[in-house]
Amino acid sequence: IDSIFKPLAFDTTNVFGRQWQMRRSKKWYKNIRAYIWLLLNRVDVWLSYDHVDTALKNDTKEERAILTAQIVDSLRKGKMVYLSTGDYLDNCTDVSFFVPVDDIQDKINSYLSDFEHGHSYGIHIRRTDNTWAIEHSPIELFESKIDEIQLKDPMAKFYLATDDAETAKNLCDKYGKCIVYREKEISRTTESGIYEAVIDMWMLANMDEIYGSYWSSFSEVASWRYNKPLQCLCKN
Repeated sequence: IDSIFKPLAFDTTNVFGRQWQMRRSKKWYKNIRAYIWLLLNRVDVWLSYDHVDTALKNDTKEERAILTAQIVDSLRKGKMVYLSTGDYLDNCTDVSFFVPVDDIQDKINSYLSDFEHGHSYGIHIRRTDNTWAIEHSPIELFESKIDEIQLKDPMAKFYLATDDAETAKNLCDKYGKCIVYREKEISRTTESGIYEAVIDMWMLANMDEIYGSYWSSFSEVASWRYNKPLQCLCKN
């Protein structure tokens, strides 16, 4: 995280290696190893991905509030909290404390120079392993939205963020220079891939409007950064 974002206003601990993902495992020795790590590091609240999913299975606001209060109480007492989740806790949508390092921000600023305020639109098309996004947010919906915007705003430019190079090529070939797309490494596991993903997210965050894919939080988090309007393009 130190190579991607500037130092945060609160203390964080980097945890390396898949063995510390803290997910429930079918292998007993991995569970024991996880608990030993938790005890040694004096973790007060342990919420793995599976634990959070169970805690929020009824998806009620009251359960979210209780869980959030538990975490906040531990942090206020100076205790350690381990949290791994794809769920939202209460109204935790403030991501302003994440500020990219200067190298990344300089690249973002250079790409933003291609866009004019009032005519910039973010397009996030999730593909590869997200079968729900592929099924519910087909490419035709994005093409229809681009066509619709161009009719009312001939000066429109679209920043395209996608994890599928073929999708990017097809849209660039069809719409030409009004589509801005960066060829890059697409990876969730390498530092360079995460580096590029941060640029994509912050570019989307700086657009006037954002159009995202079903069942993908990437564009949603981007919209939180500057409270930009977001529309999920979905068949239903």
